[in-house]
Amino acid sequence: AGSAAAAGVDPLDQQRACKNFGCNKKYCERANFDGECRHHTKPPVFHETAKYWSCCPHKKAYDWESFMEIKGCAYGKHSDVKPQNNAALGGSHVRGQTNKPDPNLKKIEDFNSGRSAVKPLEALKHALIGVGCSAADYDKALQVLGEKFKGDEKEITAEIATEFGFGLHNLIGTTQPGGGAAGSGPPKFAP
Repeated sequence: AGSAAAAGVDPLDQQRACKNFGCNKKYCERANFDGECRHHTKPPVFHETAKYWSCCPHKKAYDWESFMEIKGCAYGKHSDVKPQNNAALGGSHVRGQTNKPDPNLKKIEDFNSGRSAVKPLEALKHALIGVGCSAADYDKALQVLGEKFKGDEKEITAEIATEFGFGLHNLIGTTQPGGGAAGSGPPKFAP
């Protein structure tokens, strides 16, 4: 800038680089009017492979050239002053924007203890219904086992696992007489 002034160039005609987000054009102050600069109002976000402007999160790019082609969302004058809060955002900024926890995620205490918030028999019921079994049949079987084992959930779970084991072995033919070694059959399942 000093060399241009020394060369007799009017400061209003000096070339300057616009520092508004996403503009990067050269301008001179004499021709700088409202609406000359199309830019973004917030800094860029670089998260994993996505690149976008935080003011336009719905316009994402995955390579630099496409990112630089995202048109600004605001019009104004060019400026050679860096915007406030001009640091690029990334992973921790983006993850911090989610206020609601994912209901499908276990709590860390549940994960570390090896226990799920969903009881095994309830999870089994949902899985069986998901593959086409009748909820009424499952509930009836659970009622019969509840009466047999006086509501002991561990015994009921072990019995269901054993029955499934027998069913699978019948399916693959390892419980038929002579189908395997003497005494072979489904393994015993412990709760």
